[in-house]
Amino acid sequence: MELLEGKTLADLLGDENFKMDIRFAVDYTIDILKGLEYIHSKGLIHSDIIGLNVMIVGPRAIIIDTTGARNPSCPRSLGYLRDVENAIKLLNNMLWNNTTFSPEPWKASDEDRCMFNKKTLKKLEKLLKRQDESLRANSKSPMMDTIETLLQDLGIISEELKGLRQPSDSPDSSEDEAYQSYQSDANQKAQLEAYKAEIERERELRKKAERDRMKAEQDRMKAEQENKKLHDKMDALLAKLEMEPKDNGQEGP
Repeated sequence: MELLEGKTLADLLGDENFKMDIRFAVDYTIDILKGLEYIHSKGLIHSDIIGLNVMIVGPRAIIIDTTGARNPSCPRSLGYLRDVENAIKLLNNMLWNNTTFSPEPWKASDEDRCMFNKKTLKKLEKLLKRQDESLRANSKSPMMDTIETLLQDLGIISEELKGLRQPSDSPDSSEDEAYQSYQSDANQKAQLEAYKAEIERERELRKKAERDRMKAEQDRMKAEQENKKLHDKMDALLAKLEMEPKDNGQEGP
């Protein structure tokens, strides 16, 4: 494994003298999502996206400790979604400058609004709020945005924060509601498929466990029958020996 020199994200957030810049928080999250995109493309899930497992090297964030990466239980496993969920939670932590998962979606401060475009900050707030609402509404099967969607949205926000793109006006309420409805329907359908697959997997596991239990019971009964036959043979042999005339050691006349 490549030796990296830097600090973990947890170390940075734990430093009282360190304050995370919004631009870096967004860019680090983009790096984390790209890393997850690569891991998922290999048919694996990381399953432990936390600050201790993200190394900050210069302006980049790199996912480390992939020893726990594993094959998911099924092609549409919730493990993929949990990876994305934890990446967004890390973004929320970075914006709040906390080492532990923050319960509330981040909101820009007055200082932030003085430094950055208000429309761009509003986009970032909406993104975090949307993910939080999806998670709260479906805690067991969250309707998180896909990595592709998040990378696109965060990429635009990153460019606007750096002044590389002119901040665009937010869509009016009707367009915004239509977009959110479309996203919700698409995500809900994907999550429903994942939930069905998870249920089917659990059903198959229960069937296998029942088959294994029945086989073990059959093996136990067969072993008991074999032991009984062996004991019967030994009892018959002992009875036969007892019935045979015993030699008292006396010689004939």
